[in-house]
Amino acid sequence: MRLNLHFAAALAWTLWQVIPASANDVRPITKIESRELPPDVVTQRVLSQLANILHLEKYTADPGHRPHLPLNDLWLWTSPRATYAPELCAADQVTVYFRPVAEISGPETKTVAEGIHAKTYYRFLHLPVLPMFSAMGLSDVRDLRARCADVNPEKEQMLSARDEESAVEGVWLISELASELKSTPPSFTLDCHDYRDDDPQCLSDAKLMRPEEVTNIESCESDDGRATCWEIDQFGFHGHDIGVRLYVETKNGKPNIVRVHPIEWVTTADARAD
Repeated sequence: MRLNLHFAAALAWTLWQVIPASANDVRPITKIESRELPPDVVTQRVLSQLANILHLEKYTADPGHRPHLPLNDLWLWTSPRATYAPELCAADQVTVYFRPVAEISGPETKTVAEGIHAKTYYRFLHLPVLPMFSAMGLSDVRDLRARCADVNPEKEQMLSARDEESAVEGVWLISELASELKSTPPSFTLDCHDYRDDDPQCLSDAKLMRPEEVTNIESCESDDGRATCWEIDQFGFHGHDIGVRLYVETKNGKPNIVRVHPIEWVTTADARAD
């Protein structure tokens, strides 16, 4: 169903200008209506709703800049929404890909949408205080929805994670890491094999990790078969990109960090051809 919605989002963006204003029916739709109304009516209703929550991400360029290539893609964000995790908002970044339908003539080339990609990003209004959560009730979700509406995913730091549970546990673990590093010695093993022998930068990078600056959370393969592995990255802060692999074992129902493997990323990027 999620893939279908993302595909519909692309169609919504390309169709909202050709659907007459009188046809923009954004009324809520029920499951019964979705199965009993004619397919073209259901499609129109869904596309109108999606067009109502998609917002084009502005392309920023130097003043006076003029592009030279045909339109290849556009980025859009859905309106921020509440999740069922306390204080956690989400928004989807939708990329629509285009192909030329006429002779290539630089930025004036006529194009049509032909593909789509969507990815969910998250933002905490307040950092999690527990590694797990119970889904909030509807009244709490309504309250959070109103506060999530103020999030601007184009301007505010968003984090990438597989799902809400991963976002909560990953950010909580970085809070635990920061707390543990204030102890001497910490309760976990510090694995610095990617750094030179006795390189103080290893510990320094670990101490630079901040829960509010996490940009990416992924699971990784554990090398000992017992611990759960998390790879958590922090890009765009403190002058260089860093991350940690956290090896976590559950004791008495609580995740405990047993090994920390800091990573210093070397990232390169070329200017995007336009």
